[in-house]
Amino acid sequence: MRAYADRGGSVLATSHILADIEANADRVVAIGSGRVVRRGSVADIRALLGGSLVSLRLPTGEVDAVIDRIAQADLGQLHTSDPGGVTTWRTDRPASW
Repeated sequence: MRAYADRGGSVLATSHILADIEANADRVVAIGSGRVVRRGSVADIRALLGGSLVSLRLPTGEVDAVIDRIAQADLGQLHTSDPGGVTTWRTDRPASW
């Protein structure tokens, strides 16, 4: 997609996951209920939409280690961690670990 766009072509890609298109998009249009609700760069849209909610189901013995890693890497605000092993946090940047 990037090579085609670099040669002057236009590409329309859809995804509800901004990280999926971040490397290839120059402009992003967010659509809600069939209408354009936001447009701009990926960074602009990510800031306006408030980031991503990430959830992981972890073995009970690994929950504390992952929560510590999220905090150390400053990956976002811990949202929940339940006894069933689901840890959820809100982040405004993709995790790369």
